[in-house]
Amino acid sequence: MTHNQLASCYSISQGHSLMQKLKEMSRDDQMTLTAFVHEFPEHFETVGSNQLKARPAQQPESKAPCQPEPGAEQEREQGERLGAAALAEPMRYSELSRSLRALLSSGPGRPLPLDELDALFIERYKTSVSAVAGMSLAEYLQRKDSLFEYEPVQQTVKLLDRGATVAAGEMDESFVVREFVQLIEALGPVTYISTLCGKFIQRNGISVTSVISSRPLDLFKRHPNSFLVLGAGNVTLKKYESLPEVQRLMETAVPKARRGVKPAEAEESAFEVPDILTEQHVVEEFRRLILADGVDSVYISSLCGRFLQRFKKLVTAIIDGKPAEFLRRYPEIFVMTGGGNVGLREVLGADAVSVLPPPTRTKPVQDDATALPSDFNDKDFRDIDCMFDEEIQKDVREMLEVLRHQLEKVSFLAVDCAVVGGPVGQGLHCRHGAEIVLFVRQLPFKNFSQWLPHLVETLTPVLQFQLGQLAALKIDCVKADRDRVHFDLLAEGLSIPIEVLLSPIFKSRAHLMECIRDSPPDERLYFYAAFVRERNELMAGQSTDVKAIMNLMLWWVSVQPWSIASVRPTKWLVQLLTLRSCRKVQSDRSRLVAAVLRSFADLASLKELWEDADTSLCLYVSQDVWKPLLGQRPLVMDPVNPFCNLLDGFDGSELIKYAQPPVCWSAFSGHAAGRLGGAS
Repeated sequence: MTHNQLASCYSISQGHSLMQKLKEMSRDDQMTLTAFVHEFPEHFETVGSNQLKARPAQQPESKAPCQPEPGAEQEREQGERLGAAALAEPMRYSELSRSLRALLSSGPGRPLPLDELDALFIERYKTSVSAVAGMSLAEYLQRKDSLFEYEPVQQTVKLLDRGATVAAGEMDESFVVREFVQLIEALGPVTYISTLCGKFIQRNGISVTSVISSRPLDLFKRHPNSFLVLGAGNVTLKKYESLPEVQRLMETAVPKARRGVKPAEAEESAFEVPDILTEQHVVEEFRRLILADGVDSVYISSLCGRFLQRFKKLVTAIIDGKPAEFLRRYPEIFVMTGGGNVGLREVLGADAVSVLPPPTRTKPVQDDATALPSDFNDKDFRDIDCMFDEEIQKDVREMLEVLRHQLEKVSFLAVDCAVVGGPVGQGLHCRHGAEIVLFVRQLPFKNFSQWLPHLVETLTPVLQFQLGQLAALKIDCVKADRDRVHFDLLAEGLSIPIEVLLSPIFKSRAHLMECIRDSPPDERLYFYAAFVRERNELMAGQSTDVKAIMNLMLWWVSVQPWSIASVRPTKWLVQLLTLRSCRKVQSDRSRLVAAVLRSFADLASLKELWEDADTSLCLYVSQDVWKPLLGQRPLVMDPVNPFCNLLDGFDGSELIKYAQPPVCWSAFSGHAAGRLGGAS
């Protein structure tokens, strides 16, 4: 591979820049990649001026492969196929975990010593983990703790059974029982209930309470033949009852026959309600109740009811505001998990993030006519229409085509093709900007947060340099933002916002859906780029009149005084809400715009599954929608992605405020039209 390709692969696997690492390693001058590989001729072979080859690794003596257990035949055959392929071409990073799983599945069923696993890997695949991953086997296993259980003290590793992939709608109580049994077998024999719930979310992307609609503690009590509750938030399997560590915990608990007064009753009888109740009492009691339940989260209303039962006073009589708003003032203690639930940071972990509060609900606008100023008609759009003159489009689109071809030549990425999306790619005016998605070969299909932000950071200065060399293009304000590169293209007196995104090349739509389903919910935003063609095709089928309304509404959004970027609706959301209104209302332009503004104002109560729309609009059937989304409000499904609620986590309070009549029409007034030249 070339030097730049090697630097890119290193950035993906290690999560930081190779150039930065070499700079840290050098003492005086900054070390170059060429100088570095020349110091290790036993590992690298230089081919030409800019390409490298890895020399074959020495094969150490290794133990004979272990005999496979019954049921591991499929994994063993898959491993042999990968081993044969490794002889023909170098192993890719994305194949490592599958190869290690094949070795462990065909092993003796006990934890395997680390050096033995390393030797088996080298023997079968003719290379080492460190040569493929750029890190030691131990470090790789620690990064893949959802697949492998690595014991650093004993230097052993075993396969962690992840269970079968099941759609959220197919999960039931029996599924939860099976998952808990597997987790306790892997983590036990004694496990905290909160730990089980956290692992369940990691494996399945949904909380236990969302599946069984009750507390996990109640589930254990309903299945006494499978589980044994030990108290203090601990649980084990019934089959482990005779183990010494289980017996010790059982002995510390007071047998029911010897209890004169139940511990909870004894605690309540000794409890005295303070004369003056403060907010601190509410915080301490809520924390105590959540810990006592031993679950990941509890309904806020349940906590308020139990507080009233114990203290004989309403929570709302003590605190200022609603209970949910009150709890958000203590982010170091509480985590809002959504659906009216709250958990503890000490249980969920320091990295847990509270869901955003729902948008402020306002009274819906009942009729288009009440939203329209009495003297407002289509002539008021005339000045705005001039800004969407098609004559300036041709030159700008030619510049975008030059930009697209240049991006396909990004040297250190194996770009298969570049697709123009966003408003320009969907037939709207160029002033609203474009998305250019680079489909790159050999990118991983999952775990985007571990490699994509670092790859974007590496790509940003490269694009800034390469595009800055082109006389035909003038760019400004280049910056990286998590999963994309932003910059402005200056053309025809306009500053056109451009976003460059990256996507792996998925084998098929079914493969893409499988990868999204297997990813945690907070990782699914990274799949946005993969749907660029679907978004383009959906908008390509819309009429010229509908696109004219979209141009108006995208302009309207661009001139509002948003306080921060995160409260500004995405262009894709604006286009879909516009399309939704146009499909429901058949009228002149003024009333169509009024209908779109009304949908903005009613954002907090929206529910749109596109079920009443033409079947050509939605790329999936209603049964494909990820079931947990159906309980969310507000809800606007992405018609190209059944795993995406476009309003999930979006704070629409400012959009609702700006869409209220009569202020919503001020942007369309004559004096506002004079400011259009500065809008982008």
